[in-house]
Amino acid sequence: MIEETLIIIKTDAIERGLIGEIISRFERLGFKIKEIETRSPTKDQLFEHYNHLNPEIIENICDYLVFVIVMVVCGPNAIEKCRQITGKTEGLNATPGTIRGDYSSSTCKEAMYDNSDGCRAIKNLVHASDNSENYRKEYQIWFGKGK
Repeated sequence: MIEETLIIIKTDAIERGLIGEIISRFERLGFKIKEIETRSPTKDQLFEHYNHLNPEIIENICDYLVFVIVMVVCGPNAIEKCRQITGKTEGLNATPGTIRGDYSSSTCKEAMYDNSDGCRAIKNLVHASDNSENYRKEYQIWFGKGK
């Protein structure tokens, strides 16, 4: 099934020069980049995108995600396959060969104690929508067009 999904390349990946590597992982599997933009996220966008998290953590995410690359990737079974490519949320537990497994060792525990206020965002390089409903919501947040 041909699907679209939202991928966000986060600030830590951009700072580390991993943009090309991350994009090429999707392209090598035959996915197409349908839309791509560089953004400086607003606080409102981040609070809406991460509304399932504790507000303290979202505040730390606002400090962490100062610039991002947001893209729509499309192809067969894009949502599930792109989630597989990104790997588990915590880089330490992500499978080698995934983006997070190869380039991140961040953990929830580390994030929890790595900040004077007791929490920070997990620096895990990328975001990928987890289902079609969330993709539509996230598309609205980042691209603001009717989907």
